[in-house]
Amino acid sequence: MLKIKISIFLLLIAFSSSLSGQELKHKKDELENSNKTTFGQIVFAGILVQNEEKKQSLYISPIIDALQFNTVEGFVTDLGVSYTKYLPEKKFLNLKPRLRYGFGNNHLRAKLDLEYYYTPSRYASIKVSGGKFVEQLNAINPISAFNNTYYTLLLERNFLKIYDKTFFNISHVFSPFKDFLFTNAINWSEIKPLDNLSNLTTSNSNYTSNSPTNIESNNTEFSSHQTLNFTAELSWQHKYERIRSRGKFKSISKYPELTIRYQIAAPNILNSSLSFQKLSFKVKKTINYKSIGHGQYHFETGDFIKKDSISFVFFNHFNGSQTIYSEFNIEKYQLLDYYQYSTTSFFIENHYQHHFDGFLLRKIPVLKKSKMQSVLSINHLYTSNEKNYFEFGIGLEKIFNKIRLDYYVSFRKGQFDRNGFRFGILF
Repeated sequence: MLKIKISIFLLLIAFSSSLSGQELKHKKDELENSNKTTFGQIVFAGILVQNEEKKQSLYISPIIDALQFNTVEGFVTDLGVSYTKYLPEKKFLNLKPRLRYGFGNNHLRAKLDLEYYYTPSRYASIKVSGGKFVEQLNAINPISAFNNTYYTLLLERNFLKIYDKTFFNISHVFSPFKDFLFTNAINWSEIKPLDNLSNLTTSNSNYTSNSPTNIESNNTEFSSHQTLNFTAELSWQHKYERIRSRGKFKSISKYPELTIRYQIAAPNILNSSLSFQKLSFKVKKTINYKSIGHGQYHFETGDFIKKDSISFVFFNHFNGSQTIYSEFNIEKYQLLDYYQYSTTSFFIENHYQHHFDGFLLRKIPVLKKSKMQSVLSINHLYTSNEKNYFEFGIGLEKIFNKIRLDYYVSFRKGQFDRNGFRFGILF
C-alpha cells in the first residue's frame, strides 16, 4: 500500500513538474526575461541568469534532471550548465560542461560541448565536443531520466539501456546555397558495455539485463571497441528560416523538409574495428487544412549499404515508448518497445497526426466554448524482418489548456498486439 501511495505521489510530481516546466522552459532562450528565480524553476525547469549589459547568459539544469537512478549506476547526480556569450551581428558562443557521478558504481564522468555560431546569414556554426560519459543505446534518448527513475525505483522496470562512451566529435553546419543546409561530422569513440549492479540482479528481482532483447539479433551484447565515423547530411526546404528555441535550432517553413543522410564507419583507422555504411532519406511536412485543422507528416526510410562489422549501438533504432507518461513528437511510437524492432535491414517509417483544432468538438453544444481539441494519430513501421507494425490513436489535447491524453491500439503482422493510454504535457 505504501508503495502504491509513493507511486501516485511521484506520478503527481512528474505531472506538476512537466506543467511548471512547460511554462518556464519556453523562456529559456529569451534575453528579455528577468533574472527572478522561483522554486519551480530550480526544481523543474532550471535557472536562467542573464546579463543584458554584458550580453551573456547562464543556464543551470533543474534538480529533477540532476538526481536520477538506474540499474547500472545506482543513484546518480548529473549536473549541467550552459553559458552563452552573445556577439555582434547575431553571432554567439555556447559552452556546455556536464558532470555525472554514479554512487552505485563509484564512477565519475564528464563531457564538454563548445559551439560557435559564426555566420548567421548562412546559418553557419562549428561544434566541438568530447569526454567520457554514458549514453543511451538509442541516440534519440527515448526515455527521460525522471521517467526511468520512477519506473526503476517503484515498478522495477528498467527500460533505460546505456553504455560507456569516450569520444571526440567535430561537426560543421552551413547553408551552401539558398534553401539548402549541409551538415558534416567526424566522430571517434571508444565504446564499452555496462552491466547492472550486482545487488540488483537477485533471483527475486524483475530487472532485465542492460542488454535489450531484439527480434533480429539473438544477442545484443557487444565487447569493447573503437570506431571512427563520418556523417554527411543535406537538407532542402523552400523558404525556410532557422530559429533557436530552448538551446536548439529548428526550421520554420510551410514547405516540406527533405533530408538525405549518409554515414560511414571507417575500419583500421585510429584502432577503429567497425565497418559499415548506411543511407537514409527523410521528409517532414506540416499541412494546413484551414477549417478542419492541420496535419503533421513524417516519413523516413533507410538501409545499410554495407555492414561488414557492426555493433548493436549502430543499428537503426526507433523512437518507442513503454511508459504511460510520454511525449507526442511526430516521429514517436507510443506502444513500441524501445529496442525490439531495431534493425540493420531496410526500414520505412510513416507518422501522421491530425489536429482538428476544435473542428469536431465545436459541434458538441456542451464543449462549444471549450479549448479542448481532438487529435488523430497513425504510426507505421516496416522492417524486412518484422514486416508491418501499425498504431492508431485518438485523443484530446489542451485539456485544462496543458494536458494531452490519447488511447492507442497497435497491430503486429495484421494481428492485435496491445493497447494503452498515454498522457503528456503540451509544449
